[in-house]
Parts: sequence; C-alpha cells; structure tokens
Amino acid sequence: MNGERGAEALDESRNKVLLLEIVVVLLFFSVSAVTTLQLFARASALARRNALDAQALVRCEDVAERLRVHTDPAALLTAEAGWTDVQSTADEFSAGWTPEGADYTLRVTGERVEQPGGSLWEMRVQALDAQGGLRVDLPVARYVPEGGPLP
Repeated sequence: MNGERGAEALDESRNKVLLLEIVVVLLFFSVSAVTTLQLFARASALARRNALDAQALVRCEDVAERLRVHTDPAALLTAEAGWTDVQSTADEFSAGWTPEGADYTLRVTGERVEQPGGSLWEMRVQALDAQGGLRVDLPVARYVPEGGPLP
C-alpha cells in the first residue's frame, strides 16, 4: 500500500508540474500576441502618417511651382481660390489653406527684397499638421527684373 501511495503522489506531482508548464506557455503566447498587435497598430499609424506627409509634400510642391512661375505670386493666394487668412501688401504676403479632407494646413509666406536691377520674391510653402507641427517646409524664390516679369 505504501508503494501505491508513493506512485500516486508522484503522478499527482507530475500532473501539477505539467499544468504549471501549460499555464506558463499560455502566458508566454498571450504576451507575444499582445506585443505583436501593438507593433501592427504602430505600423499602421506610421503608414498613415507617412501617406499624409507624402500628400502634403505633393501639394506643397504644386503650390511652390505655381508661385515660382506666376508674375505676381501674391495674386494666386485669394479667398476665391480657397485661401484663408490672406494678408497682402506690396512687399509681403501670407495665407493659409486646408485642403478638403486633409489633416494638415498649407501656409505660404512671401517677402519682396529689392535687388539692383529688380526684385527677389523669397517665399516659403509649409505644411502644418493638426497640432501645428511643421511637416513640410519648401523655400521658393522668384526674381523679377526691373523692366517687368521674365518671359
């Protein structure tokens, strides 16, 4: 009888150890699954942010090119064209624009610097995120000779 009790105690001890091992393995897989899901969530958020940055860059480049070739850069930034907070003088201008459905705002500023033989427009096209952080910053320059605009 004593031998049977020893065998039963040994079997019971093995069962407890096996149960403990299964619990540890389940805990490990649970932690691994949570970590993996967090990584996927971060990757998704980063991909969305990068897509918005790329879209903002394309829009900034488009505005920068239009400013660079237009004879009067300040004339492009009108309320009729969707720009807001338009402030313009003969030598300075600034305006903002939030594209429809976008999570960013474009901001354009410009200043005319008189040079010998003409004027140099020094402008900046920027994209700001919803919190006001700078996402894109493009410098733009346009030289207008004294006799008038370039052909």
